[in-house]
Amino acid sequence: MRIAICDDYMEHARDIEEKITSVNEGILTDLYDDIEQLFVEVNADKKKYDAVFMDMEWENNTRSGVDYVQMLSDMDCRARIVCVTAYTCLLYTSDAADE
Repeated sequence: MRIAICDDYMEHARDIEEKITSVNEGILTDLYDDIEQLFVEVNADKKKYDAVFMDMEWENNTRSGVDYVQMLSDMDCRARIVCVTAYTCLLYTSDAADE
C-alpha cells in the first residue's frame, strides 16, 4: 500500500506518517507540502496511491483542501481520500452521517 500525505506544514505530515507506520511498517508514504507536486505525481500515474491524506486548511493558498480533493477527483485520481485537520472542532460533515 502506498499513501500520499499532504499538508502545508511538513511536521504535521510527518506526524501523520508516524501514526500510520506505527500501525503497519509496510505502508509506503510520500509526503507533500507542495500540492502542485502531488498533482504532477497523480497526473503521471493515476493509480500511484491507494490513499491520499489531505489537510483541509492550507494557510498560504487561495484554495482549501476541499478544492484540492475536487481537483484530484477531476484528474481521475484512483486513491481514496482521507480529509485531515489539526482543528479540534468538526469543520465538515457528510449528509451520510444523518442516515
